[in-house]
Amino acid sequence: MKIHICGIYGSGKSTFARILSDELKIPFYSLDDIKYLVKYSKIRSVKERIEKVKEICKLKDWITEGTWTDYALDAFRKADMVIFMDTPKIICSFRILKRYLKREKLENDTLIGALKLIKEVYNYHFMKRPVSSYSHKRLINKYCKNFIVLRNKKDISKIVSLLKK
Repeated sequence: MKIHICGIYGSGKSTFARILSDELKIPFYSLDDIKYLVKYSKIRSVKERIEKVKEICKLKDWITEGTWTDYALDAFRKADMVIFMDTPKIICSFRILKRYLKREKLENDTLIGALKLIKEVYNYHFMKRPVSSYSHKRLINKYCKNFIVLRNKKDISKIVSLLKK
């Protein structure tokens, strides 16, 4: 099975991908890990990221998750299912702050950076940019036969049960 999970920062993509990966015994790949050579500082070129995603998409089973669209086109194209995380803005914002406060700080990992992500959460539903609800929905409509919108934690167990069948 090939699954791509998309949504804005703090929506729960990584957590959900880990849960699905454990339950379905399918490896998962984070688009952030593909983007960064060194987390939050040294970035791969878009060409390198596209190639990495293409290699993942050649595998029999995979789960990818991420906000980015510029190098994730193959994940949208090749996925058997796309899961769109439509988490309320206030929850995403809380998660971003909580994550910032709890994790070990890396180079270029600052409170200002976390606040900029929160600003992006609020712009996500209103702007037509590569990282936006508009872009995710456009790619889902263009490439995906099967997609699910996940809005809250209660939906997670329902989707896991559905996919395990």
